[in-house]
Formats: sequence, C-alpha cells, structure tokens
Amino acid sequence: MPNFNYYLDADLDIEKHNLVALSKEISNTLAADNTYRCDPLTNKWTLTQLKVLKFVLCNLIQYPNIGVLYERKHQATLSKRYNPNQIGIKVLNAVIDKLDEAGFIQHTPGDNKWKHTKENSPALMSEMASTEQLLELADQLGITTDVIYKKDSSHIKLRSLLSDGGRFIDFKDTEYTRHIDKIMSEYCNFLNQQTIINELTGEEYSGVLLNRSYRDRDGKQSLIYGGRSGGHWMSGDREITINGEATVEFDYNASILNNLHKHLYGSYLNADSEVDLYVIEDVHRDVTKALITRCMLNAKSRTQSTMRFNSLLEKNPDLRQKREQSSLPTKAIVDAIQNKFSNLKHLFYQGPDQAEHYSWIDQNHLFEIAHQACLYDVPALTVHDSFIVRESDKDTMEMLMYSTAMPDVYKEMSLIKRL
Repeated sequence: MPNFNYYLDADLDIEKHNLVALSKEISNTLAADNTYRCDPLTNKWTLTQLKVLKFVLCNLIQYPNIGVLYERKHQATLSKRYNPNQIGIKVLNAVIDKLDEAGFIQHTPGDNKWKHTKENSPALMSEMASTEQLLELADQLGITTDVIYKKDSSHIKLRSLLSDGGRFIDFKDTEYTRHIDKIMSEYCNFLNQQTIINELTGEEYSGVLLNRSYRDRDGKQSLIYGGRSGGHWMSGDREITINGEATVEFDYNASILNNLHKHLYGSYLNADSEVDLYVIEDVHRDVTKALITRCMLNAKSRTQSTMRFNSLLEKNPDLRQKREQSSLPTKAIVDAIQNKFSNLKHLFYQGPDQAEHYSWIDQNHLFEIAHQACLYDVPALTVHDSFIVRESDKDTMEMLMYSTAMPDVYKEMSLIKRL
C-alpha cells in the first residue's frame, strides 16, 4: 500500500457550496441493494480544510480502490522538504474524519500511540481507501488524474535517533543527496511503468514511491548512516509477477561483507555467485551469518560480540540447534571468520554507529545496481539485500550485480578507508 503522498497537487480550488451541493446529489442516489450510498457532507468546512481536502482527494484518485497509509499521531508539521504543501496532521485528520463519517471513504484508524520502531514501518498506521461515491465526488469537483501532478519530491528521509524522538530532520542538499534523489526518482518512475502484482494477495503495487531512510547518528545531518527503504512488496508473504511474468529472487550473498570489499578494494569477494561466503567448515552458515552481521559488525569488542551471540542463542531455538551441530567452540569459529576475511577484519568490533555506516555503503550499492538495471529495461525490486526480477532477466541481472561501477561520491563520504 502507498503512503500518503504529500507531493500530489492540482491547480484548482474547492468551493464549499459546490462541495456540499454535489455531496447531497450523490448521497440521494441508491446503491444496488436499494440503500443510500452515503450521507451529505455538512457545510462546516474551513478554508484550510477545503485546501487539505484537495490533497486528500488527489491521493485517493491517484491510488483508487487501494489503501493509502497515513499517520494520525499529532506532531509538528514537517518541513517543506517532506511536506511542500504544509499539510498539518490535525487538519488532515479532521478532513478524513468528515469523509469517513459521511461514508465517502473506507477507513481503518491506526493506533494513535504509533511509534517509529522500524524503518518505514506501516504496521500501525491508519488507512483510507476510495469508494465509488468518493470517485464520483472528486470527478464532479474536477479532480481527475489528468489534472493531478506531483511536485518535486525528496526520496531521502533523515530522522533523529529513537532516543531523541525519531523526528524528521531537515538537511542541506549536497552532491550525494542530489545523486540519490536523481537515481531514486528515475528508478521509481521506471517501476511505475510496470505491472507489479503479488499473486498471493492480489495487490498491485502502483504509485511506487521509495524513500531512503537515514538516521542522524552523529548529530551533523551527514547522511552516512542507514539509507534503507521499505514498504510495498518488502514485507509479508509474496509471489510477485512483473508484467505477467513469474519472478526469481536473487539473494546477494553476504551482502554487507561483499559490498564493503567492493567499496574498499574494487572487487567482490566471490566472483562466482554460487560460492557461499558464509560457509565455514563444520559450522552451519546461519551461525556464521549471525555472528558476522548481528555481533561482530555491531559490537564494540570481541567480548561484547560473544555476549551478544550467546544472547541470540538463548532467544532463538532454531539458531541454537544449528549452533549445537558444530563441535567447535565459539572462539574457534570467530578466529576462522577473521582468518577468512582478513582484509576486512579491521572493520569488526567498531560499534553500532559504524555498523549503520556499513549498511549505508551496502544500500548505496544495492540501489545503484537497481537503477542500472532499469537502464537495461530490467525491473529489479529490492528487498533488503536481494533483488526480485523476471525469470527472463535472470542472466542480465546477475551480470549487473557483479559489474556495476559505484560513483566516487560514496568513497569520498565514507568513514572507512583501505588500509
């Protein structure tokens, strides 16, 4: 489902008397079961509410008959970078409630205590969807797909840390932000020309607007931590078709380690994609992966890493069972990992801030490849560290994954350098 698009607009004004009169006409018509479809809207509309109504209708017309997610939580109006029309949450809620009370939309309120616990998590957001009578009302008001346009949008979202409220933060544009906005805009525009369907749910992913979510971990708005994206096909069960064709999913093996090596040394660790980098003799690959990605790359010391690993084993019976398949002590497994990745071992035990910087490198590479794929007419859907592509594009995508060059701007900004 798309999030409420704050960048949609139309060059017209809604007049109160016209809105009320049209809603009365529509409310007096009968549905197929001989019941009235909705109630007329009241005449209690402020000028600000009428303005925000236009933006709500733009969203419901742009994304008809599907849920549009939005936040009801009261908070300060976002800066123009994120909210160019300066739509206030309180007014937005009031407009949606008026449409809901009259029966012009389908509405499922979320939890007003919603907190941003995951990157772009839509889990507890509210949802609204158009109805036949809403589409008719918008059409008679002149709000159609022909008049709706999108203002220049930013695909970059910078938030403070959760401990500081997780609020959106404004930032100055740089060569990096302009580059990211350019490739993400072109990538999303390309995806919106495709027909992308989850055959398990029947949902068609239209209005794709992917945002890269960063955290201000250094308090300098430096945009070098995180950079993941979420939503659309990235959560839940899925069986994706693209333009009617079945798809395959490429798991970018040992994505972070591979991309760190590419970033520092100009080449990937495994020239052959069939080689599993997490394989250590007599150790289940999932154990190796958990040790590297959740412990060694996140902890501030080897001791802390071992403590994190032991905690993982206590909480995860499946991982604990896989760990018990090996007779090697944890110390020996860690030694084997450090020996295998000796030219990257200086990146271990640098703490969570540095781990988020590694993720920034990883995600930059991921979306650079996805953008390059669209230039080859290959729709590539990103999912964390993997790609979903049509079966017919498999060979081309695999070539792009291991041959795409990375812009120098990433290296110029990076905190890590080749030893």
